[in-house]
Amino acid sequence: MTEEQKRKVKGIAVYYGIKSQEQVAIEECAELIQAITKSNRRKDSAKEFIASISDIAEEIADVLIMCEQLAYLYGIEA
Repeated sequence: MTEEQKRKVKGIAVYYGIKSQEQVAIEECAELIQAITKSNRRKDSAKEFIASISDIAEEIADVLIMCEQLAYLYGIEA
């Protein structure tokens, strides 16, 4: 993540506040769990495998962003 992206992530965290961002973080973690679970049930076609990896990657990115925000809001060095 670039310094500019980190600045934006922190700004969003401050704007919405800790309670709101805690809830969003919970939702993003649930979406990651769902993507992993769906991947485990997938058929063995290459197309489905690539799609599931793409979905998981997207959800990991969302969770990482929320972790950055929560660490900032809690004052934790991450």
